[in-house]
Amino acid sequence: MKKLVGKFVYLDKSKLPILDRKQFYYNDLINLNVFIKKKNIGKVLNVKNHGAGDYLEISDIKNELLVPFNNDHILEIDLKNRKILLNPQYYEI
Repeated sequence: MKKLVGKFVYLDKSKLPILDRKQFYYNDLINLNVFIKKKNIGKVLNVKNHGAGDYLEISDIKNELLVPFNNDHILEIDLKNRKILLNPQYYEI
């Protein structure tokens, strides 16, 4: 394993396990459009972890929004239609 230290390791996505319906590979969330109600508020730039949990880094032209990656804040992730729906109780539009 020491041969891999400091190296990039690549894996064909087809070799990864198939996930359950409510599970996601974080790289699949990058660039998804993010909506509150029916208004597009930006795109997912990255998925990060700050120690207490994962969060989505969302950006539009003017703003950046950090959204906890949990069922309270994220109502739906639709990979097929490339969109994420946020809970309007937590965010203003």
